[in-house]
Amino acid sequence: EAKEQPYSEDVLFKNPDIYPAFPTCSGNRDASYTCSIQKVNQFILSNYDYPEKALEDHIEAFIFVNFTVDRDGSLKDIDITDQTGLFYETVLKAFQDMPKWEVGKKEGEAVPIRMKQ
Repeated sequence: EAKEQPYSEDVLFKNPDIYPAFPTCSGNRDASYTCSIQKVNQFILSNYDYPEKALEDHIEAFIFVNFTVDRDGSLKDIDITDQTGLFYETVLKAFQDMPKWEVGKKEGEAVPIRMKQ
């Protein structure tokens, strides 16, 4: 008999028991969040080129990314704030190519969780 999932697919959890984490970053909430930010930045810097126009014009920017870590660890609903417009495509590709994350959980069930980077 299949176990009924108590959480609807369209519910995003803001206060899970276990937060999602970049692979290899599980642990307590603060440590996994800090590790995940560092690993995401390392993933982007080691796998993607700095946009040519930004290099030519010596442009640096803070890029803000909101995304959902789904029940299976995949990333979806990726929203990027890039005031320069130069980094959007690179950052989007990086998040689309990123490995699956360790899932967040509520009462032992994997749940989708909205994250900020």
